[in-house]
Amino acid sequence: MKLFFYYIRKFIRFIQVQPIVGGLEISDSAVRFARFNGREWQMVSLRLPPGVVQGGRLTDYGQLAQVLKRLREQIPGLKTKKEKVSVVISLGSLSIYSQVISLPELEEGKLGESVMLNTQMVSPVDMAEVYSDWQVVGKNVAEHKLEVLSAFVQKGIVDEFSRAVKEGGFLAVALESKALALTRLIRRQGLGIDETKSYIVLSLDNEILDFLIMRRGEMYFEYLNYWKDIRGDARVISLLDFRNSISGSFRQVLNFYSQHWSEPIGGVILATPGLEEEVRKIIVDGFSLPVTALKLKLDKPVDPEWFGALGSGIRGSMPREEDRDISLLGVTARDEFRAQQVIGFLRFWRVLIPVALSFLVLAFLGGNILLTKKRERMIANAPSFSPAEMAEVEALQNEARNFNSSVDAVDGVRREEKFRTPVFQRIYSLISANNIVLERLGMRESSNQLSLSGTAKSDSDILDFKRALEADKHFSDVKLPLTEIRQSPQGFAFSVSFSAVTAPVN
Repeated sequence: MKLFFYYIRKFIRFIQVQPIVGGLEISDSAVRFARFNGREWQMVSLRLPPGVVQGGRLTDYGQLAQVLKRLREQIPGLKTKKEKVSVVISLGSLSIYSQVISLPELEEGKLGESVMLNTQMVSPVDMAEVYSDWQVVGKNVAEHKLEVLSAFVQKGIVDEFSRAVKEGGFLAVALESKALALTRLIRRQGLGIDETKSYIVLSLDNEILDFLIMRRGEMYFEYLNYWKDIRGDARVISLLDFRNSISGSFRQVLNFYSQHWSEPIGGVILATPGLEEEVRKIIVDGFSLPVTALKLKLDKPVDPEWFGALGSGIRGSMPREEDRDISLLGVTARDEFRAQQVIGFLRFWRVLIPVALSFLVLAFLGGNILLTKKRERMIANAPSFSPAEMAEVEALQNEARNFNSSVDAVDGVRREEKFRTPVFQRIYSLISANNIVLERLGMRESSNQLSLSGTAKSDSDILDFKRALEADKHFSDVKLPLTEIRQSPQGFAFSVSFSAVTAPVN
């Protein structure tokens, strides 16, 4: 069944000419690509040389572009070497400013204006120098308010990454923080996650220590620290500093949560590629909260270092018209993606139309050949008759024709059968109207005298018939002797004579 739906989705994508969009995470140490092709996840990664990306900022444009080119070459299933791979970019170690704003329920256009106004008020930099976006993450039904997550990032940082990604053979569809990608992954693929509860998510790798507040499946707050800032001039961080950093940062996040929300925290989710047991011990001993490592519903286990790329890959697998999540991509990059979609659509139909017409022509030719052969086989298999049998068939056909001619003649006579004069038509009309049963109607050829014999159920019907003849302008000289009215088995029999008026009656 899975295979069936896989091919159905593949056919729909082919008809709609929609590219398969993957997730591309760029961190300080590696680039990772994850894409769901409808059947399985394709995942490839490459390490970055030290210093190419530092603290989420691009410092060596050329090196990143070259690594991305090599990464693209490793992606399976590409049609051509020049084909651009559509991706949702997540910046793994870049601190993207985000904040949840509570606003009254407004129409979408007015809501956007209100969000931008509030974002300008809290932004530490000029809004002309940043890319910003927002999404609704919750709703306070009692107060009729919406909870909106807004985010912004400096344009220069995003534009540098976008240009390197494009040069590396990729086409950016959206750009987001790793925190948003991780939240989406937990919501869509996390095992044992209750979307009605609140969680604190702890994510750490070689570059960052990141805390997220997740409520009802959405991200509400991010608190990010860099290990380089914690260790200072030291080459490595001590175990004591490690514990103090996690414990101190966790306490700050708890304080922030208690100041803004009253519901209890459902637990702590760990997304750590290493030191999982050590982190668990610090939280359980210091804060008495249930701690669980993030497990996914995927068919095979995945290392936590892939969580960011997978989260963005899930977003890429969504239909573009349904994607309402925050994107901090520049306008130029978004327009380029739409232009590529239009070009791909036109290219597809430019090939499909001649192919479809050719198929129809071939179908017509094939149908003509099949029908011709079938006709020839029917003629070849038709039964043959001897001369005597043929003569008998012809005789039967002649008899049938004569019989049909006779039937047609009789039918013609019946169709032409009607009263020859209006007088007879009128007589039969009066007979029917007065419940008379006609037995005989006679007319002398040399005069207009008519005689009529019939029966009726009562003598009053006979008298009514006589009066009707007298009142009709078509007749005159109506005579009905009383001696001609006599009882009969059918009621009363009678005879009446009258003359037909030959002059036209208006």
